[in-house]
Order: sequence, then structure tokens, then C-alpha cells
Amino acid sequence: MALARLVAVLLAVVCGHGARLAETPIAKVVSILEEMQATIEADGHAEQASYEKYSSWCNQTLNQKAEDISNGKEKIEELQTAIEKNTAFLASSAANVVQLKKEIAENVKSQKEADAVRKSELAEYEEQRKEAETSMEALESAMGVMKDAGKGKTGFLAQAKLLSVVGSMRSVLVTPVAREAVKDTDLQAVERFVASPEDYLKKRTTQSALQMQQNPHGDYAPAGDQIFGILGALHDGFKADIEKSTAADAAKQQAFDELQGIKNTQAPLLEHQLRDEMKAQAEKTKKVADDKAMRDDTKDQVDADETFFAQTKESCKTKAKQWAERSDARTQELAGVTEAIGILNSDALLKHSETPQQKMLQLSL
Repeated sequence: MALARLVAVLLAVVCGHGARLAETPIAKVVSILEEMQATIEADGHAEQASYEKYSSWCNQTLNQKAEDISNGKEKIEELQTAIEKNTAFLASSAANVVQLKKEIAENVKSQKEADAVRKSELAEYEEQRKEAETSMEALESAMGVMKDAGKGKTGFLAQAKLLSVVGSMRSVLVTPVAREAVKDTDLQAVERFVASPEDYLKKRTTQSALQMQQNPHGDYAPAGDQIFGILGALHDGFKADIEKSTAADAAKQQAFDELQGIKNTQAPLLEHQLRDEMKAQAEKTKKVADDKAMRDDTKDQVDADETFFAQTKESCKTKAKQWAERSDARTQELAGVTEAIGILNSDALLKHSETPQQKMLQLSL
């Protein structure tokens, strides 16, 4: 009905000026409608091109944002996995650092302890050796005096020497080496000699010249030889003890050197391991901090992208709806104009005798 009224108005206007126009009123209306049709079509094509460009932008933007969101979420998962893995490594590394520091401290402590033990052993060995050497010197002196006495050197000087060396013999007889070197009975015989050394010289000086010729050694000789032999056995015992203790100390020194060698080899290795562990710990700590910062930034970006995606999608949806409504209205308008042109150009209308005003009146009815 609105289109019919429009056509009627156009006819009325055209008829009012018909005298000045070369063409008929209907032809003029048709011409106006055709211009209107062309304008509607041109506007439609222009809007169609603009909308298609906008629609293409919507598709590209939404697809790109959807891909960005997907990649962002994958990146967040990767970063979270790396954070958890490196956090677990740091916990294990912390335990390793504690253990390595403990082993380094134990290594230093064991070296100090071994060094202290070795010094104590060496001091004990040197003391025992010195004691044995002193005992051997005392025995050698006693044996030398007894030899002189056996050769007839029984004067005051010989007696003084014997008494002097006998004094140093007392400490020899109480040593563990002396008790192990000879039998108890022999040790007791030496103890009696030490207790009364003057008896040894006395018997020699009280002999007569004839007795000396008949028995040069006198009745003390068997006892003297026995004592001399026991002193020799004691001397050999101390000598053997020195050799034994020297060999034992050499073995201890070798064991000490080997242990210290092992500890000295282990020390730099442990220190190197500790440095590597602490370096890796520092690197992983920085990596965890960096990954957390990147994860949080990526989360913020994904949230922003999701917001933008939702807003853009809604905007594109609204524009699509508006475009559909305008396109539908334009299609209807264009269809009406086309229909009007068809009616005005129809043969049936041209055959009527009524005036154009009457025909338009009929159309408006």
C-alpha cells in the first residue's frame, strides 16, 4: 500500500507538470523508479562489499585470537610442567648440597683425626724406640764391664763402672720386652746380680794366685757367664723389638699415607661436585622464577585475548544481524520498486482510457 501511494504521488506530480514534459507521466514515474532501483542496488553493492570486508576481518581476527588462546594455554601448561619439574629438582638438589657439605666436613675431620692418631703413634713409637735403644746401651755397657772383669780388671775403677751400669739396669729389667725376651728364672738371676753386683767382683779379688792359675775364672765364672749370656739375650730381645716396632710403624705410615691420598683425592672431587650442584641450583632457581613470571604474563594475555575474543564475536554477531535486517529490508524495497515498474510498464495499464490520475486513484484503492 505504501508503494502504491508513492506511485500515486509521483503520478500526481508528473501530471501537474505534464504540459511541460515531452514524455508521458507514467514514463516519467517509471524513469524515477528505475533511478531509485539503481540507487538501491548501488547502495546494496557498496554495503555488501563493506560488510564482506568486515566479515572477513571478523573471521581472521577470531581465528587468530582462537589460535593465540590455544597456544597461550599450551604454553602455560608447558611452563607449569617445567616449574614443577625444576622445583622438584631444587628440593633434591638442596638435599644433595647438604650431603656433599657433610661429606666434605667428614673428609676434613677424618684427615685431622688420622693425622692426630698418626702423630700419637709416631710419638709412641719414637718413645719406645728411644727406650729400647737406651736399654740396649745399658746392656752393652754392663756386658762391656763384665768382659773387663773377666779379664782381671777388678780395680776400683772397674767396680765403679759396674755399679754405675747396674743402676741403669734396674729400669731395663722392668720393661715388657725384658720379660718377654728371657725366662723368668733368667730374669731373676739378673735381678740378683743387679741387687749385689759387688759379689761378682768380690769373689774375683779374694782368690789366691794359685787359685787364679788353677781356675782363672774362679768359682763365679759359671754365674758370670750365665749373666753375660742373659744380658746378651736381653740385648737381642730389644734389638728385635726395635725391628718389629719399626716395621709396624712403617706399615702404619703406609696405611696413613694411603688413607690421606684417598682423602686428598676425594676432597677436590667433592668440592667440584658441590660447586656444580650449587651452580645448577642457582640456574634452576632463576629458571623457576623466570618461568613463573612468564606463566603469569601468559595467563594475563590469554585472559585479555579471551575477553577480546568474546567481545569481538558478540560485535560481529550483532553486525551480522543488523546486516541481515538491512539486507532483507533492501530486498523487499527493491522487490517493491521492481514490481511497481512492472505494473506501470504493463500493456493492460496503457490500454485503459482513464486518465493517469484515475488509474493512480484505482491503484491507491
